[in-house]
Amino acid sequence: MRLSKTVDAPASFIFDKLVESSLYDIKQQTGESIHFEALKGYTYHKTFQNKQKAEITITEVVKNETYEFITVMMLREYKTRYQLKALGENSCEIICEEKQVSHGVLQRYNDMIMEILIGWQKKKQMRYMFDGMAKVYHESKI
Repeated sequence: MRLSKTVDAPASFIFDKLVESSLYDIKQQTGESIHFEALKGYTYHKTFQNKQKAEITITEVVKNETYEFITVMMLREYKTRYQLKALGENSCEIICEEKQVSHGVLQRYNDMIMEILIGWQKKKQMRYMFDGMAKVYHESKI
């Protein structure tokens, strides 16, 4: 899946929100408070609401430009990458790419079908999330 969206907020603001979200998740899952500088290469385990477990490794962090992580679950792996491009002082383009690798033939077919059926919904949720970040930025300026 690939999604590109222009938002009315600086790349630095969007990047900070992505990092804040990860630091919060790490604190919730591990109890550890880490700093931004320690993110690259950091691995932790997460339990989702449906009791599914995953290992998350943050693989690339370039301030205000790139945030990438890999989520490994029992039957699949996801590589998620956020690329930010400043378009001006108060706007940027967000390119989000998610690649999925499924383990097992049946899982691969199931995941392909699910991507066809609900892939549009995931993109819609991501657009909504990016618009929400821009809204927070504008509200913080008031």
